Amino acid sequence: MKIEKSKAQNAERINRIRKVNEYVISLKKDTRAEIRETLKNDQAAYKELLKNLLVQGLIKLMEGQIFIRCRKEDEELIKSIEAEAVKEYKELLVNEVIRFKGKSVTEIPCKIIMDTKYLESIEDNEQTGCLGGMKLFAKKGRIVCSQTIDDRIELGFQAAIPAIRHELFPSMRRVAGQAL
Repeated sequence: MKIEKSKAQNAERINRIRKVNEYVISLKKDTRAEIRETLKNDQAAYKELLKNLLVQGLIKLMEGQIFIRCRKEDEELIKSIEAEAVKEYKELLVNEVIRFKGKSVTEIPCKIIMDTKYLESIEDNEQTGCLGGMKLFAKKGRIVCSQTIDDRIELGFQAAIPAIRHELFPSMRRVAGQAL
């Protein structure tokens, strides 16, 4: 009887975890749809977001030559912010990195090349397409820095899952390893 009771409790626990995960996936899907709509309606905010993602990617890689792969519809937008992002990146290096103190921004190499391949757009494929952003490649494609909006959403959800579960599912709260 104890074995049967334990099996039933375990099955109930697994079912509850499955439902929580389904809810989190649904929440992520809704968030993605909301972000998609927001970006579509506010091009100025999207342009600023792309610039910030590019600057962050350049800082992460700190290479002289970077290849960028983006969605086809974002290519012109990225080209329009490229010079401003490189300038901001170089200024940050000169101001924040000890190695570059006292150097001129013109001494710091940073060449951006647009890749001839494109990321799949969400408009083309709802399941595997991306909302926007870019992937940066260095060292002949051996170093990759993904700065896509989808990856940022995933990172945010991975970091927030414990808080989401804590707030939305009080029955799953734990005290010293025991469920309440």
